[in-house]
Amino acid sequence: MLGVSVYTFCFCWITYMMYKRKGLSSSVFLFLLYAFSAVTALGLVALDFYGTNPKIQSYDSGALFLLVALFLFLYPFYNVDDGHIKCMCIPDRRVLDVFAILLTALSLFSVIYFIPIAAEMMFVDVDEVYELRVAVARGENPFITPTIYNTIAGTAATFYSVQQLLFFIYIIREHRRGYVKWFNWLILLSSFSYPVFVLAYMGRDGVVFWLMTFISMLLLFKNFIHEDLAMKIKKAALYIMLPFAVVLVFITVGRFVVRGPEGGHGLLFSILNYFGQGPVNFTEIYDTDVRAMGFGKNVFPLIFGEQRVDLRYQLNQYGLVPWVFKTFVYNIYNDFGSFYTLLIGLGMALVYKFTFVEDRMKRTFSFQFVLLYTLFFTIYSQGLFYFRQYNKVGNLYIITLLLLAFVFLFVKQEKVYVFPLTNQVDEEASVNSDVETKEESKGV
Repeated sequence: MLGVSVYTFCFCWITYMMYKRKGLSSSVFLFLLYAFSAVTALGLVALDFYGTNPKIQSYDSGALFLLVALFLFLYPFYNVDDGHIKCMCIPDRRVLDVFAILLTALSLFSVIYFIPIAAEMMFVDVDEVYELRVAVARGENPFITPTIYNTIAGTAATFYSVQQLLFFIYIIREHRRGYVKWFNWLILLSSFSYPVFVLAYMGRDGVVFWLMTFISMLLLFKNFIHEDLAMKIKKAALYIMLPFAVVLVFITVGRFVVRGPEGGHGLLFSILNYFGQGPVNFTEIYDTDVRAMGFGKNVFPLIFGEQRVDLRYQLNQYGLVPWVFKTFVYNIYNDFGSFYTLLIGLGMALVYKFTFVEDRMKRTFSFQFVLLYTLFFTIYSQGLFYFRQYNKVGNLYIITLLLLAFVFLFVKQEKVYVFPLTNQVDEEASVNSDVETKEESKGV
């Protein structure tokens, strides 16, 4: 209880200090998510929803380790000044158009491919949702046949965050317009490939992840978009999200309220438990000696080779189960152990000096910087629950964005200033005034 209390206090305090320094920015939103998870975890522990595991000697060491590890990994977001951006660099139109058209086409194919499957999932009886989800977890989805089309559609869906980024970049590029072009809306629509993809596997994560990333993008680019247009975008996203929200409740009720012979939980508890269980589950398993220790094979199989270790028997000895959320730190800890997890976290903190770099004096963000920002935000926001990129497709997503950020270093970019162009207009007016004064003094 003490460890979780310290963990919660520290996250809430750090978030508050960030808010005072930056306002409500994208990075502050990320810390707000972790603070909310911490508060929820503390509430679940205080109300004894989980009970005390007699085989776990201490919960405190795990909570303190998680606090240190998370801060190391999240340090770039703590340090970056994303609340006062004045200028954004946009890539050359022709290069950006080719990139956007290709990714949008693949994402739309993903939407079209998975919508019929997701619809079939939604027509099952609510009493059967839990059993169907268990079957899907075993790799026995009754509505999907593994093919090359399924692989392409699933891979394209993982790039939903890049589609959201492109949607806002296209709006910024034409920020003087009071409307959004049809292609821009098409990009936004294609970003829903991920929620549809996850629904096809009876999952809820896609809806939650899409919404978190969209809010972060809206906060990151809010100063570049006119208020009226921003309101239209919010309404459009809300209208599209409503059906997904209904489905989200349907799955939650089916999986956690109406479930197997052991009975279900209340809907409110299920929702709170969804966000707050990560820190609690991590603190429990940290005190055990159950780890896979693949040194990269469990979280980066595309690079180190794949290793999948079944830990159910070992966890059962402690009264634990493997299929609960434990935050992304657990996935790394399970693969590398305590020392190397902190070492990796320290390395990621140092990444700021080489990649998380923006022109602080001019408050300018380059496109490659925003690509990296999107990559890290996606990993860490999803990491509130677990390391989503643990498979080969997830690894491919990380590697692709890193390569794209490198490629765009060599692409010509133009500067676009915040909307309205307050500072730029003032500077131009001042210059024009000086010129006119000098011309009048010369009798021109």
